[in-house]
Order: sequence, then structure tokens, then C-alpha cells
Amino acid sequence: MSDELCDEVKAATEWIVALVKIRSDYVHNPATSARDRRQAASPFAISEERMRLFEWALAQTLYDSFKPGWSTDNPADHQAYRTIHVSPQFPVNQFIKRAADKARIPYNWLGISDMTFTVWTDPCRVTARYNDHDAMNIIFTKSSF
Repeated sequence: MSDELCDEVKAATEWIVALVKIRSDYVHNPATSARDRRQAASPFAISEERMRLFEWALAQTLYDSFKPGWSTDNPADHQAYRTIHVSPQFPVNQFIKRAADKARIPYNWLGISDMTFTVWTDPCRVTARYNDHDAMNIIFTKSSF
């Protein structure tokens, strides 16, 4: 990945991965805390190595999926294809599912199926909304010259 879309993909990926780390049985370092030791014993524990692989796979999946419709001249072009949405009515997102499959993590281990969130990845701006009723938050912006 080496072009103008990389910063946006990185921002979207980091936001989603942070959410997964909070919601899943992610084990940062099982030797450091009682919580991590309990989660390491969980059959659903996601290791740090596996989480890094998921993060890489998600970034690659988003990049490959967004690249064909990426246009800084017309950011609204293909906007619907760059939307990542998860809700109880639509618990499986195709981009996140592909990344989880590549990382060999069962999708339900991510802990996000019962949540509602949306991430819009547009040229020069990434926006997210957690829950349908919350305000949208800009999680990344860059000026275009």
C-alpha cells in the first residue's frame, strides 16, 4: 500500500481494531494482569500475534476493496462501497469477515456482532458512529492541496 488512500485505510483499520480489542477476549500479555490471565485461559482468546495478523488483513482488505472506486476529485463517488456497518440486524460485515478469515479468527470471537457502528472512509476524511443515535465523530482528516 503506497498511495493517497493509505492514511484513510490506516485510520479506519485502527478504529475497528481498537473496538475489537475492547470487545473480544484479546490477550495483550497474559503474564501482566489477572484479567489477561483469565482471558488467555478462555477458549475464545485472541493472541497478540493473531490480532496483529487481523489488523494487517483488515488494512489489506480495505485497501484492495476501496482502491478501484477511490477518487479525490469526486469523494462521493462509490461512497456506499466504502461504508463499514455492523448492527444486530446486519451482524457480519464482509470486509471484517474477510480479514478475520485471513487471520484464522472466527468472526464471532471478535465480539462485535451485537454492536452497532458505522465507519465511512472517504478521501481525506474517515468518520465513525458508534450506535445509531450517537453523533458522528471524525476520526481522521487531512488537508488536500
